[in-house]
Amino acid sequence: MFDIVEASVADIRVALDCGAVSSVQLVEAYLERIKKLEHLHAVIETNPDALALALAADAERLGTTAVPPMHGIPVLIKDNIATRDRMNTTAGCWILVDSVVPRDAFVVSKLRAAGAIILGKTNLSEWSNWRIGEESVNGWSGRGGQTVNPYGGEVGGSSSGSAVAATASLAAACIGSETDGSIIYPALLNGVVGMKPTVGFVSRAGVIPISHTLDSVGPLTRSVADAAALLDVIVGSDPNDLATADAEAKRPTQSFVRSVQQFTVNGLRVGVDSRIASMYSRGAVKFFENMGASVVRVEFPDVEDFRGDEMTVFMHEFKHGINSYLSELKNTNLKNLQDVIDAVKADARENMYSTSLLEDSQRTRGLEDAKYLAALETITGDVRKRLHTVFAACKVDIIVGDPLEMFSTAAMAGFPIITVPAGIKDGMPQGVGFVGRPFDDAVILGAAYVFEQTAAAARSKPLIQD
Repeated sequence: MFDIVEASVADIRVALDCGAVSSVQLVEAYLERIKKLEHLHAVIETNPDALALALAADAERLGTTAVPPMHGIPVLIKDNIATRDRMNTTAGCWILVDSVVPRDAFVVSKLRAAGAIILGKTNLSEWSNWRIGEESVNGWSGRGGQTVNPYGGEVGGSSSGSAVAATASLAAACIGSETDGSIIYPALLNGVVGMKPTVGFVSRAGVIPISHTLDSVGPLTRSVADAAALLDVIVGSDPNDLATADAEAKRPTQSFVRSVQQFTVNGLRVGVDSRIASMYSRGAVKFFENMGASVVRVEFPDVEDFRGDEMTVFMHEFKHGINSYLSELKNTNLKNLQDVIDAVKADARENMYSTSLLEDSQRTRGLEDAKYLAALETITGDVRKRLHTVFAACKVDIIVGDPLEMFSTAAMAGFPIITVPAGIKDGMPQGVGFVGRPFDDAVILGAAYVFEQTAAAARSKPLIQD
């Protein structure tokens, strides 16, 4: 029997093409594993049509070798990403159950066009961590319960279910979303690769939003090559998301997968700031230096002073984005954010935590408000300028460091960031972060891939209790 636990997307592609496994067998194996590991609360809902889609994929492969790259391969996506099928899209909240989205999210349409089977939806911090406020519980949602880190520690959020599903091999690959840390943080804590692409590389259309300025969709996978394979599919320009206007033109001249495979370290300029360098990131920098890269000392921008501006942007854009999203839903009485607040408070399954962030957002006065415009200028102007200046003045291609110390700066600036497993300390996963310039996603993927080959031996799968 084909072993799904450590199989890569490329392994599965080869096995499907040579007949060593069928899509039906893959779906059955993953569904069985999801059932066996349901105590992890990683998957909020499975696709009732998954086996039928797998059967159709197997039939399509008969008599042809010309199939799309993800053909017949099961993928899990976060429950804030719309699917126009028999699954729900709820951001983990009971009040959106049975609502009907107008269409697939753009990333879902791209996955389907590439032949992927949407196996189900992953759990998350409810409303992508934009509900509760200071007492927020990472990985908890009313529908999905508390997501559990298989390693036993903090699970991170908000793409908690996608990170746990990746580390527990509940699908070939997983998709999450991030505004600030929601991919990188749980990926790090659960020992998988997580990447927030350049804002504007992947469409957010059809994704329940927080901030149109900072939101992005990205992969959570067991390897860098798998992340590259997903990016090859989901990157693209979408007329329903104006931020992606240049996405197709900014793609690497060859595929992300090929760019990763052919990446060379010789001549690479690697930035490092000792203030944000862990033992693991220092080891990565030394590795690159030994491989022929130049190491350059940099001062990575600290964004703690901008947290207030970031929250102001989030509150204003969340209200605007949610009202727009709800306006297209069918089979629901929810028409605006105030309806959401009232419904959550009235639902006994949802009232164990507050709605403070939802209420703070409701009190905002629109996207013409002077307070919002000033905060937006700070985030899109000052923070981005600071990080651009570091890359330009120091002439570096990537900056390497502790992902926990880097993800907020990268998020606010809209720069791409990836975290890669680097070892285990006190039983918990450790990682190394790579930040690149906007649309240099292939560069950080390539550097991460080369480093990953040295760190693979140090990676340890969690002891998962059945």
